[in-house]
Amino acid sequence: MNLFGPVTLEETLLPPKLACQKCRLCYTNLHNPKIPVYGEGRKDIMVIGEAPGEEEDLNGRPWQGRAGRSLQREFKRAGIDLFRDCVSYNSINCRPTSSRGYNREPTNHEILMCRNHVLRAIYKYKPRIIFLLGTIAVRSVIGARWTKNLGGISKWRGWTIPDRELGAWLCPTFHPSYLIRMDSKAADTVFRADIRRALKLGTVPKFQKEEDQVTIVEETQDLIDLLIGQRIQRVAWDVETTGLKPYDIANHKIVAVAFCGSEDRAYVTPYPDMRKLKRVLADRRIRKIAQNMKFEATWTHMFGYDVRGQEWDTMLASHVHDNRSGVTGLKFQAYVRFGLVGYDDEIEPYLKGKNPKDSNSVNRIEEAMRTKRKQVLTYCGIDALVTYRLAMQQMEELGYAL
Repeated sequence: MNLFGPVTLEETLLPPKLACQKCRLCYTNLHNPKIPVYGEGRKDIMVIGEAPGEEEDLNGRPWQGRAGRSLQREFKRAGIDLFRDCVSYNSINCRPTSSRGYNREPTNHEILMCRNHVLRAIYKYKPRIIFLLGTIAVRSVIGARWTKNLGGISKWRGWTIPDRELGAWLCPTFHPSYLIRMDSKAADTVFRADIRRALKLGTVPKFQKEEDQVTIVEETQDLIDLLIGQRIQRVAWDVETTGLKPYDIANHKIVAVAFCGSEDRAYVTPYPDMRKLKRVLADRRIRKIAQNMKFEATWTHMFGYDVRGQEWDTMLASHVHDNRSGVTGLKFQAYVRFGLVGYDDEIEPYLKGKNPKDSNSVNRIEEAMRTKRKQVLTYCGIDALVTYRLAMQQMEELGYAL
């Protein structure tokens, strides 16, 4: 998602015939190439697996082998008939085999080409819930949305993602073949909890466009007057800076600061007068929320004062809620909780230091301020908006008195 110039995922898909020609799995020695979607889908559920095995290839339908029979039993325990209530599909439509005719893991290229068919099936059937079983299914579907540090099923299982583009809850969990191999009561319990959690989900929430919920305020004093005038008692805030560390004060500066005191409006100002903002940031009566709070606090300290009233760090709370690696970043949380992904695509290249070996290196954010000013400021505002929403959810989940 590029701010002010979005391209939909559907618009990027290859024609089906071309995707198959580029993949070429369907031209290998198979009984049933291009195994289609199967099931009645009475409850608007789609189940996406990894790839057909020998029995699926022989029968021309998904979930015909041992893993499929196990999945049918597990779904039945949760009150779901796999073939009546769901439609099933695989991340790879054709059975991938080795030179000796055994099952093999699909290649990245095969996943990429067959993704065109998987996403078309999602758009066609419009499921409410999509179970992604195993790492290959995650790479196929979530990999089309989350393009950096994707990781595997251990990172994604258990999340219920309200994907805006696909209009469905994405619910990754273990593949039944993994459960069979593990033969673990603990893994079975986790899988069953994931399934039951997903089945309790309602309709996918409708979100307003965050870029329409960011107001640019040109003068620092006007921003202060606005915050004080609204008598905001709790505020999430975020800064965009010319580097990671502020100690080279001659070369580093804060190019934007954003504040958010509600779930539907953030305010951002360019090149703020941080000394004027002391009235807000040093007021302990205004409780402060931030993502990785020490970053913002380090920068304000360079202006001669400390932030007071620090109440909630969403990065630390994310770790308390879920201590898996790779899940505490704001962009990750924005996607898994709010279905918001890619709003940093245009700005991220400008946030990297010119010298990657020097932590004090100046980045290119000021260049972006000259050429993409509105995008930079909107990006900063969305960060504050997401931080506030995330904190409100975390406080409720962790039993913090609002």
